[in-house]
Amino acid sequence: MSPGPAMSKPGGILRQAGPLMLGRGGATVVGFALPLILTRLLPQAEFGTYKQVWLVVTTAYFMLQLGLAQSLYYFLPRKDGRERAWLTQASMALVTLGAVCAAVLYGSRFLIARQFANPELATFALPMAVMTWLMIAAAPLEISLTAEGRVRTAAWIIFLSDAVRVAASVVPLLLGLGLHGFFWAYVVHAAVRFGLQCWFFFRRGGPQIDWTLMREQLAYALPFGAAVLLEIPQRTFHQWAVGWSVDAATFAIYAQGCFQVPIVNLLYAPISDILQVRFAESGVREHRVHLFHDANLRLAAVFFPFTAGMVAAAPLFIPALFTHVYDPSTVLIGLKLFGLMGAITGHALAESVVRLVMLDRVRRELALAWREVLPWGQLAVIACASLAACVPAVLISGMAAAGPRPFLALCAAGALYCAVYLGVIALMPGEGPPVARVRRMLLGATAAPV
Repeated sequence: MSPGPAMSKPGGILRQAGPLMLGRGGATVVGFALPLILTRLLPQAEFGTYKQVWLVVTTAYFMLQLGLAQSLYYFLPRKDGRERAWLTQASMALVTLGAVCAAVLYGSRFLIARQFANPELATFALPMAVMTWLMIAAAPLEISLTAEGRVRTAAWIIFLSDAVRVAASVVPLLLGLGLHGFFWAYVVHAAVRFGLQCWFFFRRGGPQIDWTLMREQLAYALPFGAAVLLEIPQRTFHQWAVGWSVDAATFAIYAQGCFQVPIVNLLYAPISDILQVRFAESGVREHRVHLFHDANLRLAAVFFPFTAGMVAAAPLFIPALFTHVYDPSTVLIGLKLFGLMGAITGHALAESVVRLVMLDRVRRELALAWREVLPWGQLAVIACASLAACVPAVLISGMAAAGPRPFLALCAAGALYCAVYLGVIALMPGEGPPVARVRRMLLGATAAPV
């Protein structure tokens, strides 16, 4: 297979992932608004019940894909004439897994309710089960479109899907239908996604199954699925443990303390998706190295300062977004927690070991030395700028955390943080004027080196 046009004149990872990032950016904005709205529409106990149901659904959703949906990133870009079989096998397996999961969830509804000490959970068992089934069944929707090169279509679906989900879920609350109406709106949204996937699937022909290819696909997907089966329980165990130990209202406070701004969906997911597709295509080693460096720098340029800024402005973050009712959540993301050095250090070391093993695998695949596998110098610049920018954010958050306008204080802290961060990058030695250095650090080069 000869490289396509994108391979002959490759652009930066941001340019290739641009449509997906725009789609996920719009989805992030509307999705980010949902918990802010819910904390103002729902009593704390009902919001805690919503978070408990969502914990069950999302845990099952991520675990039971078993790597099958993600395997399409590997098989479809090869364009070997067997795309229908790869897609059919993944889709049918996920529909089956989703149905089994739904039956198990509904059958164990009273056990789940007892475990969370929340009898009300059992009354949401049917929408919870159906929603989980449809979400798992529709998992290949955007993945298959992206892997086939239909990135713009995937981006539109990502954005419209979240926009419809948020609008449809808020309307029942405004109409006084409560959490039951809210969750059934989620079911309708998931059904629309599944119907859309079926439409895309059948308009290109009927299903095809090849049991030899199925074994090959399972051999590729299941190791990834096994890794997720281990990872997701570890990542969500703290939420399950707290949910089993406290009432719904207290769990709402804890859940907001663990609130994650969906920056991952905005940046990491589209860049990772495009990187997987490009690596699955045939291409020269230098282009792959360029893409890998470019992807890591683009992510670091946002994740480093975002993480540091979140920690620095933690006392402002919770009251600004969720009102002072959730002030007890602040200590969960604040600097005070750095007294728990045992747990934090253990988690950091475990994550570091895993990432080093993965990085070593990439290094060997790309035939690189350790000094070449990442752009270490540029990453150091980003880290220094991120830490320096924390100073004004910490000062503002310390003075205004208990004030009546935490949102304005958060905006001020964020603006100063960005100014210092960009200023430090601009002052660092490098080629070109300061503005060009900032642009290059944040957006990357326009093309790979020839």
